[in-house]
Amino acid sequence: MYNSIFQFCEYTRNGLFFAPIFLWLGAYIAQHQRRISRYHWYITLCISFLFMAGETIILNSYNIPKHDAMNIFLPMSMYLLFMIIISYTGQRYPRCKDLSLMIYIIHPMMIVVTRMLGKILHLETYFIDNHLIHFCIVTLLSIICSYIFIFIKKGMIQHGKTQVPNRSKLG
Repeated sequence: MYNSIFQFCEYTRNGLFFAPIFLWLGAYIAQHQRRISRYHWYITLCISFLFMAGETIILNSYNIPKHDAMNIFLPMSMYLLFMIIISYTGQRYPRCKDLSLMIYIIHPMMIVVTRMLGKILHLETYFIDNHLIHFCIVTLLSIICSYIFIFIKKGMIQHGKTQVPNRSKLG
């Protein structure tokens, strides 16, 4: 099956096979709220995470995956993590909504930027080959650029509002 997919796709993490699962998961959670104690969510998340880690170790030890960003146990682990997160109630922070959306939109570009910087600076060993450092750099760049874009957008909106005269006072 994978060989057939790789005939026309380089990776399975291409939007067609990756994003729809999580979009469906979000829609499912929105429509089917489960009332289980947070303790049970934590226990099942730990078990699911152990299965996911075991799956990753087995696949990598046999050098099976072409790209190891998607595991069979990842959607289950994410479902449990989402259920834990939404079980908490409290104050909402609108800026977090904007920031998380911007990070989601920008992070693929930051992956490209990080790889490009690694090649330009001849630091491929650290920026590309070391997955932990690569992840940290992409995350940091995504957060920084997201804050910058939100700041610019907020400034443009406020600046735009100050430039528009109040028509009711004009007569």
